[in-house]
Amino acid sequence: RQGAWYFAEPEQDRVDATLALALLDRLNHLGIVEDLGAGGQKPDPVPLGVEGDRAIRVSLSGAGGEGSKPVKETIVLGIDAPRSGSVYARREGADPGLFVVDGNPRPWLESPLEVMRDRKLLAAPANAVVQIVLRQSSGEIALQRRITPPVQEWALASPLVSWADREAMDALLTAIASLQIEEVIKDGKPGGAIPNPLPPEAAVLQFQIYGIEQPLTLFLQTIGEAENGLPVLEARASDRPYAYRLTSNFLKSLPDSPNALRDRTLARIPHGFLEAVQIQSRIDPLVDLRAERNGPSVSWKVVLGNKLVPANASEVNDLVSAVNEAAIQRFVSDSATDLASFGLVPPQRRLVFNLKFPGQVQSDGTEGEARELTRVLDLGWKEGEEGRLYANFEGEPYVYELDPTFLNLIPTHPVKWKSLNVLTFNPMHLKSITREKADKENLKLDYNYRTDAWSASRSGLDVSPSLDIVSARRLRDRLGSLTATDWYLTLGPAIEALQEPGVTFTIVTVELDRAKNEPVETTRRIRFAPATTNLYYGQLEVVSEFAEGSPDVFLIDRDTYGDLIRDVTTARVPVP
Repeated sequence: RQGAWYFAEPEQDRVDATLALALLDRLNHLGIVEDLGAGGQKPDPVPLGVEGDRAIRVSLSGAGGEGSKPVKETIVLGIDAPRSGSVYARREGADPGLFVVDGNPRPWLESPLEVMRDRKLLAAPANAVVQIVLRQSSGEIALQRRITPPVQEWALASPLVSWADREAMDALLTAIASLQIEEVIKDGKPGGAIPNPLPPEAAVLQFQIYGIEQPLTLFLQTIGEAENGLPVLEARASDRPYAYRLTSNFLKSLPDSPNALRDRTLARIPHGFLEAVQIQSRIDPLVDLRAERNGPSVSWKVVLGNKLVPANASEVNDLVSAVNEAAIQRFVSDSATDLASFGLVPPQRRLVFNLKFPGQVQSDGTEGEARELTRVLDLGWKEGEEGRLYANFEGEPYVYELDPTFLNLIPTHPVKWKSLNVLTFNPMHLKSITREKADKENLKLDYNYRTDAWSASRSGLDVSPSLDIVSARRLRDRLGSLTATDWYLTLGPAIEALQEPGVTFTIVTVELDRAKNEPVETTRRIRFAPATTNLYYGQLEVVSEFAEGSPDVFLIDRDTYGDLIRDVTTARVPVP
């Protein structure tokens, strides 16, 4: 019943499902080795054990499957036959006979209650449990999940609402599934009332199993200590007739408060449904990040001034991951009545995540109305306790303590969110590259994409014969996909250094002006100057109207700078 095997007589208890299937398989595959009635004379059935005290009568019945007849078979198993692994068996019904069969199911059937009783206290598989209510003397904890679409992971439902820790739930379910009955107490009273209030060393667990209407209740209580030092537990189950005993540390391992089962990561914000992110601080301008979707692909833009410019998508993904993976060091408060005392009103930082979930598919196949959700994370600290960082999601009563270095993962200036792709151009648009090194050279490379031809001059002298074409192409490709390591906000020292650059590149391209639908020559100039031993300032200057640039200063590393100033000629052409 309810998908499980039960003994019906002389007791009503659960049968081990694995053993029941093994028995059915063995009975279904009893192969006839010898037909003892084939010669017309049948031997005396009593000595063979198929009649008398040693006979085991097995009747199989069932409604049958779709398109098949009802099942009704009876066989009588006798004693072991001389052939190893075989027994005597008699078949009753429309096709009777006496045989030696290969296979011996007697070990299961001689003491079926002892052998085949389900020793698992909880018969249902752990992955079918959708609700748990745990009651102890310290209080009650309720958890729930959904295992059908839309799937929802384990969450605490009472006495607080929160995601549950995945590892803690796996450990709890594993511990429940491993509870094994060691002794059956037939004079126990399974129907007795559960003590109220519960004694300290006792627990009630109520389970809702997917596909089973009635909940299952377990009551466990410590009644002593075994010789090995483990507690002896007495258990009663709502779907079983007796009391049972086992030795286990299970009760001692149960969580004594909901915090022991709470998810210790800060959030679970789904990347795929994120539409916008805003970061507010008390000093810097608002960071406004917006997703742009084109089918399955997503790109990000950041608002700078009145313009949307490409943002660093990896940085956005890293921010969401950092919030999702931030470890909660302490559950500080479950009440939002005094948020100001934690520096959260107003907050020092505020992160706003705008999400948009697709609507559910309707009966006619159309998609329903999309659901929008905004989650706002406030971060703050108490005056004089800057080493402690507190967090709260607006609308929720919980205050968490985080590692204060978490703030380092949240750039608060919009420039820091710009794409690190400083300069991008198509090689087919390139006309020339001029590289000016301070007091050293003025190298100009001219390029014809149609013929893939290069020419070079240094300080007005033709050096084309000594030009290394491979090196010229590398320089073109490096400038055409120039990527910064970071954006630099302290402009004073950078601007001063860039007044006397170590190298300046002027890139001329011919690109289509879509407004005029005609080619336009555009010029971009990039200057570089030393910042530290391993870093260099860079700035892209707007030279012509069509080109794009900004006054923002970026940084490149020493290796990138070295590649840009590498010589592209094999030897200097002597001056005539």
